[in-house]
Amino acid sequence: PDVAGVRDMILQLDIWLNDKERAEMHARQVLRINRNHALANYVMGHLRLNMRQYGEAEDYLRRSVEAAPALASLNDYAECLRRMKRYEDAERAARDAIAKNANLYIVWETLASILMDTDRLDEAEEALTKSLELDETDMRTHVSMARLQMRKGNIARARELVGIIRSRQDELPPYEMELLQELIADLERRANR
Repeated sequence: PDVAGVRDMILQLDIWLNDKERAEMHARQVLRINRNHALANYVMGHLRLNMRQYGEAEDYLRRSVEAAPALASLNDYAECLRRMKRYEDAERAARDAIAKNANLYIVWETLASILMDTDRLDEAEEALTKSLELDETDMRTHVSMARLQMRKGNIARARELVGIIRSRQDELPPYEMELLQELIADLERRANR
């Protein structure tokens, strides 16, 4: 459709239905008309982030944030920058996301991951605690907490968390599933010492 509002509704519906193929197709159609369309750039950036194509993801997400710094695009941008080890920029984007809405658990989890990667473990624990207070159902946050407990040397707590996560590991996206597998391997190595 040529009407911009209709295109946005279709893109939002693709996201809501988790229809990645159609979301990409519709986002590409919109970007042919408007290269700086915030939602279409977010969709493409989100998909590339999940595919671990961080260079492309960063480009799309940066354009989305520049066009309209929505919460989801800021959070994904921060996560992308974190994975690219651009921690200062990642932290700035995560804190901007929190300033937009401090009541969304995932923005606190993203900030915690950045703080963990920069060895600010106590601050990371505060952010993860806040994330879990807001929503304790997302297993990604529990994976982050288990990783943090390992980093802090709280092996028993990490083992306990991994046990909880394993019972619901089918809920994890591939990236967090790999982090869980790394945790399990690390715990097994420690047990065999």
